[in-house]
Parts: sequence; C-alpha cells; structure tokens
Amino acid sequence: MGTTLKPVYRRRPRVDPSKLAIDQLTGDENVTMVNRNTGKRITGAKAPTLRSLHDWLIRNPGFDVDAKWAHIVHSAVSICRHFLFILQIWYQ
Repeated sequence: MGTTLKPVYRRRPRVDPSKLAIDQLTGDENVTMVNRNTGKRITGAKAPTLRSLHDWLIRNPGFDVDAKWAHIVHSAVSICRHFLFILQIWYQ
C-alpha cells in the first residue's frame, strides 16, 4: 500500500508595500483598495495595478488606496509629476 502524495499548491506571497523600493517599481504591482462605505478591501488580482490606478479611481470613486500603500502611490505620483515637469522644460 503506497501513499500517493498530493501536489502542494501554494499561494503567491503577498507584496509587502513597506518593503518595496520606489525605484524598482514596475507598475504591475496590485494596489490594495478600500471601499469607503463598507470597508471591504480589494486585493490581489482583483485590485488595480499601480499603472492603471488613476483610471480605476476615476471609474470607482467610492474607493480609496489602502493606508499601507499610500506612501508608495504618493511617491510614484510625485516621480511622474517630476518627469512631466522636466519634459515640459526640455521641449519648450
């Protein structure tokens, strides 16, 4: 009587936003969102990516970025604004 081993399925580890380096962001990181009315969180594959966050928030105004992700999102937006400012100066 041999025992058969079942394959082990493991969940992909969560991304800890406190351990992310701003300069190594790809834009494909899923940002946890919180519904203002219910407090329900959207995480993982159901959450918007950092790259599509702006458009997602326009289509879903009842959600906010989770507090754990706030500093990452703020930094990413600041970096984008800085580069846009540089591009405006460069092409004038």
